[in-house]
Amino acid sequence: AVLLFYILTIAGVFALRRARPEMERPYRAIGYPVLPALYILTAGLIEILLLIYKPDFTWPGLIIVLRLFWVFPGARLAYFIRRRFLGQNESVPPASWIFVTGWTGMRGVIALAAAISLPFVAASLPTDLLALPLGRLARGPKGTTIVACGRLARYAQPLCEIADWVVEVHDTHLPIAGGLYYEEQKREAKRRATDFRTERLPKFLDYFDQVLKRNPKGSDYLVGKTVSYADLSMFQMIAGLRYAFPRTMARLETRYPRLVALHDRVSVRRRIAAYLSSERRLPFNQQGIFRHYSELDG
Repeated sequence: AVLLFYILTIAGVFALRRARPEMERPYRAIGYPVLPALYILTAGLIEILLLIYKPDFTWPGLIIVLRLFWVFPGARLAYFIRRRFLGQNESVPPASWIFVTGWTGMRGVIALAAAISLPFVAASLPTDLLALPLGRLARGPKGTTIVACGRLARYAQPLCEIADWVVEVHDTHLPIAGGLYYEEQKREAKRRATDFRTERLPKFLDYFDQVLKRNPKGSDYLVGKTVSYADLSMFQMIAGLRYAFPRTMARLETRYPRLVALHDRVSVRRRIAAYLSSERRLPFNQQGIFRHYSELDG
């Protein structure tokens, strides 16, 4: 999404040069039009490659940006009607305001602010929450997709909790700053890991065990009666914890048979099993979120 906004920003230089050639320009666009055009072409190529090879990270951002464009046709139509049929011959507003809202004065400022803030408001939501409507959360017998708001919220809650859980796992080995090496904060990491193993980890496991237990559709999955993104995330969570804290998990897993069964149930799904046995499945390592340090495992 950020790269796409950069492209739109540079494209705005060409648009303003054409629409408002008389406008005063306090800054020069060095190398215009060659360098800006080259930037757009290069960034556009990178955007296409990202959409192809990193779809999980790029398509949600693209959807957020594209959602803005529903504003433009209606706003431009409203501006045309006011000028053509209502005789409101107002002074011409800045080109950027017309493009986004079709309104002048304070209404233009408010509408422009709303249009600009939309992607940032959406970006402040958890990534998992934004991605939910984009995939098949629960595929029923007829291949139906759950996107209704009420049911969507039930899937979002465990995903948001797992997202918080992941952050706490990360902070066990980098408790002070991500810019520092583990060896530079090893003493603090030991204290943080001790608290995580003895206090935080059991609480997270207790919570999700209760989610499974209280699922009205049965205790096989976190939400509903079929697999969802929440279950896939829980599988990865347990697998990562087994790598990072093998001794701790060996002690705790006996208390949470439902969560262990969920992990095993997901792992034997046909496509999941094929992925796990392929080269695409990267093994856990010391550069990921889940890192194993023997001294942190108690």
